[in-house]
Amino acid sequence: MTIVTSAAVVGGGLFHSAADGPLRARFSAAGGTMRPGTVVLSWDGDGATVRTVATGAEDVLPADTLVIAETAVAETSLGDELRRRGIAFDAIGDCVAPRRASLAIYEGRELALRV
Repeated sequence: MTIVTSAAVVGGGLFHSAADGPLRARFSAAGGTMRPGTVVLSWDGDGATVRTVATGAEDVLPADTLVIAETAVAETSLGDELRRRGIAFDAIGDCVAPRRASLAIYEGRELALRV
């Protein structure tokens, strides 16, 4: 498995967690590789053509599966429907905007303290 990201590091959000080192070690031990600073240009079913952002160098990564993790988007359909029906509710977490779990937990705690 190869993780490709245009970011400078793979999983940068893990840096300040106790999980960072162990997860990276397990991933590497399982044969995983990381390609930070790289973008996928195309996919043909047998592999992905990728480009290194810093140099522009292109190569093909052989693979039988491509998984795309896109930028998160808030799922608002339930809130929209509740609003349309005039039902009061409090929105927290990813239905407001994409965010980290720690912020959703904080928002949940703040809401619980108000009720």
